Amino acid sequence: MALARTCSQIKSEYLEFIYHKYTLYFDCSCELNKRLKGNSTLRASLRSIKVHWTGPVSDKAFSRLAKCKELRHLDIAISKSTTNFETPREKEMRRYFHSMKPARLADALGIEELLSIRGLTSVCVSHVNGRQSTKRTDEERANLQGLLIFKLRVPELD
Repeated sequence: MALARTCSQIKSEYLEFIYHKYTLYFDCSCELNKRLKGNSTLRASLRSIKVHWTGPVSDKAFSRLAKCKELRHLDIAISKSTTNFETPREKEMRRYFHSMKPARLADALGIEELLSIRGLTSVCVSHVNGRQSTKRTDEERANLQGLLIFKLRVPELD
């Protein structure tokens, strides 16, 4: 990283290389949103990312991520906290339908924005590290991965 401190031109080229070559990990959607919002080099060069889908701005973070034209690999880490924050629609429905059931991944904040991402060559859904949060079921992980592969990946040519 000392190389990035030499001058602005080298810093820009070095960071572009790093963002293009390595997978970046974000502990939450809030951190991802903050970094994408304030770093044009990251937005222009981001190629591979792993993010824990949690936080009150997941929708904004995934909207910004959808605008990253170089993005090719996405790894979404899910946990019980993925559904802690309600979508506006879910808040409205809970006013009339008082269900004590936990929210589904299909109703999680950011699902619509996540499904708007296109052009990926690989998509993966994993469980979050057990020390960070409580895991979701393997069935939920597999179902979300199937959905994301179907919606987000570029179709392979035979």
